[in-house]
Amino acid sequence: MRSLKLVTRRWYQTNAELIATAILKKARRGEVRAFEAIRDTVEGKPAQRVMVDESPDQRDRERQVKFLTRTIKTVAADGASVEEIWEYVEKKEMTLFNEDISHLKPLVMAELGVGDDKTD
Repeated sequence: MRSLKLVTRRWYQTNAELIATAILKKARRGEVRAFEAIRDTVEGKPAQRVMVDESPDQRDRERQVKFLTRTIKTVAADGASVEEIWEYVEKKEMTLFNEDISHLKPLVMAELGVGDDKTD
């Protein structure tokens, strides 16, 4: 009689309903993959977190600060003041790349061990 009931039951159920019923039975028995399949279908897959240590902008800014610091140290060794070199570099950046780097000045001066308004 049981087999007749299953045949009758399958007759009016779609394949999707049969699959869903089978997965639900497995989940009730404790099968984790079946539970995950139900969860992912009903609620959507959980978002995966991606940890990013630095943004590309931050890496680019750090690269610029290191480059400017090395350049200023090299030129300052020839006798020019840090402030004179900064003004020259700042003007060249604007002329060549149309980029204002004034926001980097405090970081570069800190790397050089020079106060904001102090000269070498």
